[in-house]
Amino acid sequence: MGSKDLKKEYTNGEVTVVWQSEKCIHPGNCVRNNPAVFRPKEKP
Repeated sequence: MGSKDLKKEYTNGEVTVVWQSEKCIHPGNCVRNNPAVFRPKEKP
């Protein structure tokens, strides 16, 4: 599995969020446009 094929799942027991790196075109846009949701410095 290369760096372009990363898949991570985050859950709180009720909701699961799946992140797939190959679908992420430019993550900086997400962080800048919605910093309340995308917080790259925090651990899930």
